[in-house]
Amino acid sequence: TCLPTGRRSSGILSHRQALNIHRQIVAYTPVSYAVGYGHLSMNINIIFMDNIINTALLVGFVGYVLLGFFLIRASKQKAPVYLLAAISVSSAFWTLGTLLFRITPSLSSIWFYNKEVIFAAGIIASSFFQFAIFFSVQKNKSPLWQSLLIHSPNLIIFYFLQVPNVFIKDIVIQSWGRESILGYGYLYYGFYIVGYFVAGLLFLLRGSLKAMGSLKIQLQYVLLATCITGCIDIYFNLILTLLGNY
Repeated sequence: TCLPTGRRSSGILSHRQALNIHRQIVAYTPVSYAVGYGHLSMNINIIFMDNIINTALLVGFVGYVLLGFFLIRASKQKAPVYLLAAISVSSAFWTLGTLLFRITPSLSSIWFYNKEVIFAAGIIASSFFQFAIFFSVQKNKSPLWQSLLIHSPNLIIFYFLQVPNVFIKDIVIQSWGRESILGYGYLYYGFYIVGYFVAGLLFLLRGSLKAMGSLKIQLQYVLLATCITGCIDIYFNLILTLLGNY
């Protein structure tokens, strides 16, 4: 009997030989070819989408850096503009951390970037909240104790990011990417982010109701833009993450 390998047998096949022949025959069937082609196409699509996402994150990082630099140059020592620059720079670090979390092969570095993303989002939240207070009433200064109080949760976040299992229990390398197993502290962190976001929107809303002229229009635009982008960010980066979707 002539085997697919081109070798000739004595006419009696062992169980292992018969199993190997069966596997070789199945490997060349149209169904197996289609399944293999489907897996190949799926892998190509995943790689293609990953490249698009990584490129978008890189472009976003550059854009945030340029915006932050422009705001600092044009601030004229106005506190609301400095806070917008802080939001922009923190967003740049968040974007860069997310990108490096996706592409870095070192597990220890992945842990670091995951923590960095969480901390950067906390600074974004507190900076937005203080910006909303300043911009809604056109303040340029606030007592030092008030600023420290507003931003103090970030010190708590930074501390507990160093404590195991509070924010991050584990990071697992999956076939589809990196999975961050969240700890119990992430839920309280979510309340902090959402609380500051809603409070900032309320300050902007109250300011727009009381303001007149061009200030009223500015407040309305800021309120609308922040509401749209903030809701999208919270849904994808907080709610879905808490539900286990990455």
